Amino acid sequence: MAEFFTYSAEDVIVIIGGISVSGFADGSAVKIKRNTPTFKSKVGMKGDVTRVKSSDRTGLLTLTLKQSSNINQAFSALALADEATGDGVFPILVKSPNNFTIAVAEHAYIQEWPEIDFSDDESNIEWQIAVADLTLNVGA
Repeated sequence: MAEFFTYSAEDVIVIIGGISVSGFADGSAVKIKRNTPTFKSKVGMKGDVTRVKSSDRTGLLTLTLKQSSNINQAFSALALADEATGDGVFPILVKSPNNFTIAVAEHAYIQEWPEIDFSDDESNIEWQIAVADLTLNVGA
């Protein structure tokens, strides 16, 4: 018998430094990835292969918000406080509705200010958050 599943982007939970994030733009609004592959291969002259494990657990979380989202102001406050004090490190949590897909880290920070575009329509604001110790689990 075929399996049947329901997914709703509305049920994805994103918490940044204790802030429950809302006001996402249409489309791909939450992206997270590790910066370095877990393993890479080194091939010798005769074709022998050595698998090299990376201990790099850094990652990048990209959140795309509507220009009108009040979360932009909260992220601006985090970035400004970090610039002023250097104390802008916070935990993150991204969780799917069924809790099987999860991204979590204790140490993250706003990597850079987003590009701002004023036009005749609402623009998106893309925040890039650097993650130092990203733990991932991809489930159903």
